[in-house]
Amino acid sequence: GEILATNRNESDYSMHAISYVAIEEEKVNIAKADCSEKDAMTLVEDVIDKLGLKDWKICNVVNETGDACCHTFSFTRYYGDIPTITGMEIDLQSDDLYASNLYYEELGITVENGKITRVGWYSPMDVIEEENTNVKTLSFDEVYECFKSQMQSQYSKRTYLENGWLLDENYEEAEIAILVNKIEEGMFRVKIKDSTEEYRMIPVWVFRGITTVKGIGSMEENYVVINAIDGSIINPTLGY
Repeated sequence: GEILATNRNESDYSMHAISYVAIEEEKVNIAKADCSEKDAMTLVEDVIDKLGLKDWKICNVVNETGDACCHTFSFTRYYGDIPTITGMEIDLQSDDLYASNLYYEELGITVENGKITRVGWYSPMDVIEEENTNVKTLSFDEVYECFKSQMQSQYSKRTYLENGWLLDENYEEAEIAILVNKIEEGMFRVKIKDSTEEYRMIPVWVFRGITTVKGIGSMEENYVVINAIDGSIINPTLGY
């Protein structure tokens, strides 16, 4: 296999990653075998243990069948017993003065026919200091009030006109339904002002769901990320 590393520090965006990838010749030599998700998970957990990544736990598994028995495991990092929020996209090309322009930390492992064929770790982070181990956070009722206020100001028919989901000719008659179906509490990375190397992990609440525009379609959205300490709103695409 090949071990690949990327360490890009350009003015537009940064990219830091390390990965292992099985070369095609090795994949061809992997014999077709029965490989259950349970067997693949045992193999993956052994790799995680040997790599010393004890703070990472499996958060999602994608199973594929076909020419190969393939299982792809996604992980989330834990700080104590609190998971990191995953599934956020960042705008690497943002020209915002304080934007992060760095992918959120991710770890994934793929198993094909009982063999590890890919390990990818993006934006690996080291904990250098614990600033506060007993921080006071808002109650959920307080967080929910922040959520309602933000939704009223941020989401309207005008929002979907500006992002291209609605057109001028169907703007007035459009019917939009927002369904919040997932509320998560966890740790989230935010950029420290005027620093390109250091970030802070803070507790947040995330509200996710599905927006449906009648006659046009539906899409999943991350509606609001709320700082659980002070109720401020975090823009995940900018990283602060």
